[in-house]
Amino acid sequence: MRLLVAARHGLEAVRVSGELDTASIDAIENVLLEILERSPDRVELDLSGVSFLDAAGRQMIERASDYARAQHVAIQIVGAVGSPTIRQRG
Repeated sequence: MRLLVAARHGLEAVRVSGELDTASIDAIENVLLEILERSPDRVELDLSGVSFLDAAGRQMIERASDYARAQHVAIQIVGAVGSPTIRQRG
């Protein structure tokens, strides 16, 4: 799993590459929560580089979205679940 974070003009962009699963969600969630605590205007979570997403990864995305709403921060998810680039095992 690899993370790339960029900030510009009130937008915080987080690009995730590799597998988004039980082994990697803590690191990603921590980065997202740190960003959301700064209350940017908008957060973009780019999952287009994700090759595998399990239930734990989906739940982490839901928690981050809920937290963003509670912080009044707009969050946009790019390459989300259902994208042909994300495969589920089993």
